Amino acid sequence: MRGSQKTKKELVEELQALQESEEIYRTLVENISLGITLIDTNYRIIMTNVGQGRLLKKPQSKLVGKYCFREFEKRDAVCSHCPGTRAMATGCPAEVETVGVRDDGSRLPVHIHAFPVYEADGAVKGFIEVVEDITEHKQAEEALKESQERYKALFEGTAEGILVADIKTKRFKYANPAICRMLGYTEEELKRLGVPDIHPKDQLQYAISEFEAQARGEKVLVEAIPCLRKDGTVLYADISTANVLIDGVQCSVGFFTDITKRKHTEEELLFKTTLLEAQSETSIDGILVVDGKGKSLLFNKRFGQMWNIPQHILNTRDDEKMLQCALSQLKDPDKFLERVKYLYAHKDEKSRDEILFKDGKVFDRYSSPLRDSTGKHYGRIWYFRDITQRKHTEQELEKARDELEIRVRERTTELENAVEKLRSEVSERKKAEEKLLTYQKQLRSSASELSLAEERLRRKIATDVHDHISQNLAISKLKIESLTQSATSPELARELEEIRDLIAQVVESTRSLTFELSPPVLYELGFEAAVEWLVRQTRKQYGLSAEFEDDGRTKPLDGNVRILLFQAVRELLVNVVKHAKASSVKVSTQRVGDQIRVSVEDDGVGFDVAQVHSQDHMTSGFGLFNIRERLDHIGGHLDIASRAGKGTRITLVAPITHEKEKSKGKQK
Repeated sequence: MRGSQKTKKELVEELQALQESEEIYRTLVENISLGITLIDTNYRIIMTNVGQGRLLKKPQSKLVGKYCFREFEKRDAVCSHCPGTRAMATGCPAEVETVGVRDDGSRLPVHIHAFPVYEADGAVKGFIEVVEDITEHKQAEEALKESQERYKALFEGTAEGILVADIKTKRFKYANPAICRMLGYTEEELKRLGVPDIHPKDQLQYAISEFEAQARGEKVLVEAIPCLRKDGTVLYADISTANVLIDGVQCSVGFFTDITKRKHTEEELLFKTTLLEAQSETSIDGILVVDGKGKSLLFNKRFGQMWNIPQHILNTRDDEKMLQCALSQLKDPDKFLERVKYLYAHKDEKSRDEILFKDGKVFDRYSSPLRDSTGKHYGRIWYFRDITQRKHTEQELEKARDELEIRVRERTTELENAVEKLRSEVSERKKAEEKLLTYQKQLRSSASELSLAEERLRRKIATDVHDHISQNLAISKLKIESLTQSATSPELARELEEIRDLIAQVVESTRSLTFELSPPVLYELGFEAAVEWLVRQTRKQYGLSAEFEDDGRTKPLDGNVRILLFQAVRELLVNVVKHAKASSVKVSTQRVGDQIRVSVEDDGVGFDVAQVHSQDHMTSGFGLFNIRERLDHIGGHLDIASRAGKGTRITLVAPITHEKEKSKGKQK
């Protein structure tokens, strides 16, 4: 029994070993950078190490006995994310990332691991929290996030297009907005495409070979690569690349610079240069271009030919030799050089003069400064044109001109004499025309007076017929009727009735003759009523669809005007019946200001208005010519509108009061 018990020495040794182990543990716990805290089931701190105090910047002694949630996060209750709660509940370790709060308000990002602690009987008596300061880790994450945001901003915001392609498959993995705009695709559409899909077929082999050369590192930049847009158009891009490893895949990052405009500009410039060279070589002018110091830059073949400069001198481009060769041919070389030096000294001036040669040749020399659109000076251009033949021609022309001037003076004298004779003849002719116009006016006035006299005679005859013949016939009819009633035999009664009927017919004919000679209605009821009666008579006698329309306004007409207009309307209606082949005619009267307008419009065959003065028209009764002349005499006029097959409208325009009557009224 005694032998089984440990000796005192053994107990001492075990105690010493335990103390050493505890010392090692304490040293380890106290010197570790992690915060270690023992917490009971009520969330009170039982023990903590120096590391926890350093993290919270607070002595250990002020932590023991305090609630962990108040000391760690300054809360009034257990944290909902507390890993200790989960560790005690599950019996398994738990962890969480959170932010601790120190007494001074500063915040501390931490990672907490919680482990359950058990009694000897297995009951949970609390948990241990191991707290790691992850401030640097968080700062690194933020720095990485900022870096990613910067690179994302550069990737998405750069004006250059960027495409990331798998070198092996040549499929695209990433595309920035700029390349999407360039090619007209969305990013998702480009991710479904590859290198062969964005180049024209006829240039595909070249584009693929350049891509592969860049992938092998043989080239960094390839220029003017044709790229195919979604809409089928082609753009040209300079593409620089860098090879990178993305997600374990070797990729090529291509940077696309759109040079389409530049390429088109270069092509246009090349075309213009070629065109200018062609123009220069085909020009009839000798052309010389010099720089700002007067050194020759360019000259065409014509220049050498015109100045007879040997080809071997032109090939050397020795300006001094070319100049001496040119000067030796001139009449006044000093004047030539003086002008050249002046223009080189005055860069902005233009010049044009003539150069005389010893052999009689003459050159037209024009010079102008060379400047670009910004005004930068590059030198001067000279144009030389051989005008020898032109000068000879001018001399011949000048001689011919002198001879012509002599002939012109002689001819002028002859013409002046002829003009004087012609002027005399014109004067005589004007006098004859003036007499003719006077005769025409007198004739027009006489015709008007004759017409009015005729109307007065018609009126007198109509009155006499009405007052005498018609009245006597009417009385005779009454007496015959009385005799008929007192007849002694039926035979006598029948004969008297026949005589009465004959007298009645004569009375009716007399009445018609009276209206035809001078309608009483024109004097008794006025112009409008007379025209309306005339329209009815036309409709009745000729079966036309005749219509009259008046605007209802008063039209006080001078007697002569009224007679003229009535006669004209009657003549026009007769013309419609005889010549127009119309089915309908319309006569309308209206007052417009101090004028009366009378229109006669038919749907007949019409006629050529240009022929209204022809003999055919002038012989038709009153005639349009006579109507116009009559209207002109009273201050009116005649308007004619007619087209073949489209009918005719003739408008009579006359003053409401006759001008002569106005003048008479003023004299009175």
